Amino acid sequence: NIVAFNYINDPEVFTNIAKLKFKTIENFVEERYGAKIIFENEDEIFASIGKKAGIRNGGRGLLNVMETVIINPLSEFIFERSNMLRNRQIMIKPLFPDSFERCEVEFELK
Repeated sequence: NIVAFNYINDPEVFTNIAKLKFKTIENFVEERYGAKIIFENEDEIFASIGKKAGIRNGGRGLLNVMETVIINPLSEFIFERSNMLRNRQIMIKPLFPDSFERCEVEFELK
């Protein structure tokens, strides 16, 4: 069976998919480590991830970019600080706030 899909042309759809997929990670981090993930400029971060993924790569490309930009670096950040996370916040913010096209983030423990 072959199932054909149209390209996702609406950038807001990419942003919403990215947020929805990341919500499971936020919930896991809160349950497992007792830390809440917060964002500085959440919409812009996810919009830049959607832009970087591009419409030709669709949802799968979006997830690949999310892994590269946020998920893998966040995992490393958490691993290195796992004993300090309880009742804290992990702030995700753009590394270059004036250039969201660069699509890089940094983490701060609050």
